[in-house]
Amino acid sequence: MLEVKDLKASIGENRVLRGISLEVPQGSSVAVLGANGAGKSSLIRTITGLLKATSGKVLLNGEEIQNQPPHVISRLGVAVVPEGRRMFADMNVQDNLMMGAFLPRGRKMLDQTMEEVLSLFPVLKERLDQRAGTLSGGEQQMLSIGRALMSRPVLLILDELSLGLAPVIVQEIYRVLEKVRQRTTMLLVEQSVEMALRNTSYAYLLETGSLSRQGASADLLADPGLKEAYLGL
Repeated sequence: MLEVKDLKASIGENRVLRGISLEVPQGSSVAVLGANGAGKSSLIRTITGLLKATSGKVLLNGEEIQNQPPHVISRLGVAVVPEGRRMFADMNVQDNLMMGAFLPRGRKMLDQTMEEVLSLFPVLKERLDQRAGTLSGGEQQMLSIGRALMSRPVLLILDELSLGLAPVIVQEIYRVLEKVRQRTTMLLVEQSVEMALRNTSYAYLLETGSLSRQGASADLLADPGLKEAYLGL
């Protein structure tokens, strides 16, 4: 599905990615973890064409996509749930969802996808006519995920899913994402280490633009050194 090979990128004189290599197999849920400034956002921006790679490769189903324009990468089936949700605050819930179906793959199955999204997030069905800006933080995150799913992506990238949300809301969203994973490959980029490891199969740890650890999520979660360094245990 997604392969990143020795990916390097810079912002001005600052090297933000220092040879990142990772894989997200078809049908999997993979986490990229790290503190603020570790390079997580730069990795997403480089994969999606918003930041130019200075070297290395990004392959989607074997096709090189590094440094392609973002709209081209979107058309290939990559959708992002951005950090901070970024709603069209003055538009209602239904129109926000419709905005996610602007690509041909989304328009082709619009009615079916809308029904699927609303079944995943019943609270959105109750609020279709409500302005997105008046939703709670958790409801806005559900709407942001639903909007991304409206494009029927082959790869869903979720950036800081748990940011600013109560743990009980995050757990509810992860339960829904488990259903999504049955048909959509996911790359979860998170600062919340424990929650991400409990809900993915494999994880990579980033520090200052480099990979420091990787392994099965369950193994990393059980690692005493990782608990001390990242979970404060």
